[in-house]
Amino acid sequence: APTKGGAALGLSSMAQTAEEPDSGIVARSFAKVVEYAKQASCRRAALLAHFSEKYASSCRNCDFCNSPETVRSSLSALSLAEAQQAFQRTANRSFRMGASSGEGGEWQEGEEEG
Repeated sequence: APTKGGAALGLSSMAQTAEEPDSGIVARSFAKVVEYAKQASCRRAALLAHFSEKYASSCRNCDFCNSPETVRSSLSALSLAEAQQAFQRTANRSFRMGASSGEGGEWQEGEEEG
């Protein structure tokens, strides 16, 4: 019996795989991009090192080489913001866990604390 599209050849599953890459690969790739962005050193040297090449001095073209103090300041602000977000997530989880154990918990909008 004929089938629609390329299902008989398994093309639909191949297309789905190509369009939806493994989330682990995506997560690792994203983590590498974040790591690259968060480093306080020459971007060109980092890229070349990724491809096993060496670059001995600063490139004088990337954001870090042109303004290292600005990059360091931005990274410090980012680290503080990340720490605050992590603390807030932890606090929110602890509050929800207390609700499920009967030790308190979330209140609905319109209810008063008391």
